[in-house]
Amino acid sequence: MCMLITGICAGNAQGAFAEERISEFNLDQMVVTASRIAESNFEANANVNVVTRKDIEEKHYQTVSEALRAVPGVAIQNYSATGANYSADYLYVNGTSHVLVLVDGQRANTNGSVFSVFQPSEVSNMDNIERIEVLKGSASTLYGSDAVGGVINIITRKPKAGGATTKISGAWGSYGKKTYNVYNEGMAKGGFYWTVNGQTDKMGDYKDGHGNTTYNKIDSKSYGVKLGQKFGDKADINVSYAKYKLDYNRPEMNKSHYTGNIIEGKKDNTKYR
Repeated sequence: MCMLITGICAGNAQGAFAEERISEFNLDQMVVTASRIAESNFEANANVNVVTRKDIEEKHYQTVSEALRAVPGVAIQNYSATGANYSADYLYVNGTSHVLVLVDGQRANTNGSVFSVFQPSEVSNMDNIERIEVLKGSASTLYGSDAVGGVINIITRKPKAGGATTKISGAWGSYGKKTYNVYNEGMAKGGFYWTVNGQTDKMGDYKDGHGNTTYNKIDSKSYGVKLGQKFGDKADINVSYAKYKLDYNRPEMNKSHYTGNIIEGKKDNTKYR
């Protein structure tokens, strides 16, 4: 809540007086995770943190994991440099891994299972994310027993009227790290809108200071398309498609990173909403 204070002063040689006029206004940030309907963050009767589109752009978050680490009370347990080489990175909210993850309000981990974990690497293109809402504290009444710790809702972008825009970017780093992504969005005059995104990530093995190699190769590709029709300020319908493919290698489980066998694997996931 912000306070706007305006002062009006007048006076003469013998004295002065001041009159204060105070007005209040709320920053109109909307959330849906706390009650499943859009409401002001100030009116939501819950502990909710929001990573906004502005946060993503100004702080240059490169992954969902990186954005979530900035939220107080959220911790991520990594099993590799990216988390893609294993089942997933474990998410903890307020000390428990019983966390439900949603993408546009739809479950991304198994309904009712506290052992099914979400793979942040599958939602890899940050240009396609509008905001991330983190509801901390038990949400079992609304979402079930797998939401004892809280709920994380990743909300993808919906274009605004005004034509089409395209963004292309790339990043390079240590251990053969390469990331390329493209994002396109637009809305026609009749309210038809679309988003298209694609990203490829590559990383190789790396060595420690003693020259020992840790196997960490990844080669992933992700694609996404959303098509929708807007009927008004509060009504629209859309369908989306997402594809995630990964080739990787990693050390054998419960073995030394340096002497264990190399495990090679693949992931190929397709989702519709």
